[in-house]
Amino acid sequence: MKQEMERLRQELEDLRSRNRELEETLDAIQSGEVDAIVVSKEGRKEIYTLEGADHLYRVLVEKIQEGALTLTVTGMILYANTAFVAMRRQRLSAIIGTSLRDHIAPRDRSRFDELLTRSLTGPGRGEMLVCSGAGSFPVLVSMTPIMVDGSPKLSVVISDRKEDYDRLHLQSRMLDAVADAVIATDPAGRIIYWNWSATRTYGWKEAEAMGQSLNEAVVRELSQDDADRMAEQLGSGNAWSGEFQVHHRDGHLFPIHVNQAPVFDEDGEFVAVIGTSHDISERKAIERALAESEAEARSFMDNMVDACAICETVYSPDGKPIDIRLVEVNAALAQELGRPAAEIAGWTAFKIRPELTLPWFDRFLEVHRTGAAMQFEEPFPVVGRWYRIAAFPVRGGRVAVVFHNITERKQAEEALAESEDRYRSLVEKSIDAVLLSLPDGSILAANAGASQIFGMTEEELIQAGRASLIDESDPRFTAAYEERARTGRFSGELTYRRKDGTLFPGEVTSALFTDRNGAIMSTMIIRDITKRKEIEESLKIYSERLQVSNEELQRFAYIASHDLQAPLRSIVSFSQLLDRRYRGKFDKDADDYIRFIVDGGVRMQNLIKDLLLVSRIETQVQSFAPTDARTVVADTIRSLETLILEIGAVVTVDPLPIVMADPPQLEQVFTNLIGNAIKYRRPEVPVVVWVSAVRQGGWWEFAVRDNGIGIEPEYFDQIFEMFSRLQTKDEYEGTGIGLAIVRKIVARHGGKIWVESTPGKGSIFHFTLPGESIKGRDTDV
Repeated sequence: MKQEMERLRQELEDLRSRNRELEETLDAIQSGEVDAIVVSKEGRKEIYTLEGADHLYRVLVEKIQEGALTLTVTGMILYANTAFVAMRRQRLSAIIGTSLRDHIAPRDRSRFDELLTRSLTGPGRGEMLVCSGAGSFPVLVSMTPIMVDGSPKLSVVISDRKEDYDRLHLQSRMLDAVADAVIATDPAGRIIYWNWSATRTYGWKEAEAMGQSLNEAVVRELSQDDADRMAEQLGSGNAWSGEFQVHHRDGHLFPIHVNQAPVFDEDGEFVAVIGTSHDISERKAIERALAESEAEARSFMDNMVDACAICETVYSPDGKPIDIRLVEVNAALAQELGRPAAEIAGWTAFKIRPELTLPWFDRFLEVHRTGAAMQFEEPFPVVGRWYRIAAFPVRGGRVAVVFHNITERKQAEEALAESEDRYRSLVEKSIDAVLLSLPDGSILAANAGASQIFGMTEEELIQAGRASLIDESDPRFTAAYEERARTGRFSGELTYRRKDGTLFPGEVTSALFTDRNGAIMSTMIIRDITKRKEIEESLKIYSERLQVSNEELQRFAYIASHDLQAPLRSIVSFSQLLDRRYRGKFDKDADDYIRFIVDGGVRMQNLIKDLLLVSRIETQVQSFAPTDARTVVADTIRSLETLILEIGAVVTVDPLPIVMADPPQLEQVFTNLIGNAIKYRRPEVPVVVWVSAVRQGGWWEFAVRDNGIGIEPEYFDQIFEMFSRLQTKDEYEGTGIGLAIVRKIVARHGGKIWVESTPGKGSIFHFTLPGESIKGRDTDV
């Protein structure tokens, strides 16, 4: 056993020694202290020299920010600088000896294989994603073949392109708003960019076009001579423009106008061709029509939606071009200028609208002089419009000019730009926290409001991540997370944590969305509702206390009123008995005193009865239910039938709706309002009462109109107060509580009540109730 332990100890010491040697070797490679390494493979030794990467070169490579590597022709990493190690977030010892292909994102490995094969015969480069930690980021990989001790190797430089990628992403969005097709190809002619207008023009979707050969997909009809001239022009660093036939995705041919320019990188290396193009079928059709027949051209022009004119140059006596004469104009141009076409033909442009002619006069002369077609966009501030102007030569030395009104498109582009500016400003100036994150909780961006609320800088928020900001022990968190995962949105309240560890309540709205690359992103808008919660808690306590106080007050009023009934009933009964038995047996004063007691007791009974009604508004109630207001009014009229017949009143009832109400309380409202309309009448005028209702959104507005004595405006509020009376009891009976009861009942239903009145002509009492449905009827009560 002792010998075995000694053997194991010796093996462990050997392994440690080899590990130290390996680390020292890697350090020596990085610092430039060694020129070669020997690797044993299956019984043989292979020598890899570093003679080509001398000490100074390696020191410089270690200082640059780009990743630098040396590979075998099969892609195995022989050397990697510190920048690449930082990109991969691994130890150098875990990188050396591995294949660079394994460090490339799976989706781009086939692209890497192509680049590796291509670079064996010459320099090559390509964009792809490099793995880093749990994610990946875009880089530009440049490979150059080199010879080391007569053995072929590859020198590799890897540049982080994330900033370029983000900038290109924004530029891509902007290019999508351009009306022309924008297409970019790599040096091999493969499509690397395809905007939305390209899809509209050529029929290919972006995903279908990317990676295809532009010549095979679209430009099949270009002659070899034209292709050679284009390549020569672009290869010399100059832009090229021209026209030729192309194929639509559905197979049909159509003409386009193309502007192309070469793109070079910082080192002057040709990396791409970018071009804009647009369908010139309409213009070509005009050219053909004009060439075939003047009559056909005239017909075509007159039927064009765009404004069009055939023009010729006007010269001064010394041969200088000074104006443009409109030889023929179409109806659309006549409409734009607001003059008949026959009147405009023969006029010069400067005579018609000099302020509109100046912007494009020089371009017109250039087309006339060179014979080359031209198209451009120009604003005309005088008339508040934008035009796309196409000018091209026609027979007879003349020039056809087509004006296409693009004002709406330009306004839309400006509105889009303004909208983006407003959105950006809104986010930055918002007092709420606005966070952009990934579904895993990684924060990508945060506004100033987030920094204010959480007490962190944007960098600290990004580093902290969502998990550090949300109190995941909040029982609502799991349900909120699941709801957003299921529906893509969540809105509610959660508990959050500040930098100092304090918790606070937040109101959050979160939504998932997909960016242009198909990546799922998340937005969160968080509002600190600490103060609101404090106010809500205070209001809750106050409401509970107020509720208790109201309940006690209602119980007191009910008990007090109920207990007063019995003794008051005795007083009234015995006073009435005295009045019946002893009236006339005493002197007149005694009879008056007894009558005063009886009247006072009766008024007190009515007052207590009304007080009991007030206390029962909240205590003895029924649940709100669909209630037919017409039926309630009919019951009210029956209860007042004797009074109505006695004075000969006319009560008219319009079709009334079904509302959500407490039926007995609703009858109290109509009894008080119709009863008051009859009570406060003008003696010399027959009483007319009219009940109606109109729809106001989800509510019904009722009106009880009369032709009585009316009310002065200064008393409109006072009449709804408890015990409020505008007339003496000798003029009109009552306790002054009726309208106060009506107001409390309407308020319990969530409605409101008000009055309109003209003294001496009548009053209209309005009140609102929540609606249930509409039922019209043809007959009146």
